[in-house]
Amino acid sequence: MIMQTIGSLNLANNGGFVCAGKVSFIDPNGGTGTSDRWDMIALGQNETMKPGDRGVASGSLVQMYIDIVAGNDRTGGTYFLYDPASPRCANYSITGTTLNSTVHFGGITPV
Repeated sequence: MIMQTIGSLNLANNGGFVCAGKVSFIDPNGGTGTSDRWDMIALGQNETMKPGDRGVASGSLVQMYIDIVAGNDRTGGTYFLYDPASPRCANYSITGTTLNSTVHFGGITPV
């Protein structure tokens, strides 16, 4: 299976908490890390994140990471190849409560 390339990730918060998006990554040299977070996302809001804005290198494998305030953090599961020139966006939403949340993958769309 060919890994899908994206240029951004979008997170919609449909849960009973405040959260922020981050990116877990494996860089082209095999190093791993988690980016700094983007802005806090309130219930009913969403944010589009470009990994390069937080120092993630082009060619890295990236995964959605969700920082839940006072709760259990979550990840999106799937890794994508990051290319800042790509118009494609991986879309996610999160539902539930601080201690019992679920991440939903909504597919990849053009930005």
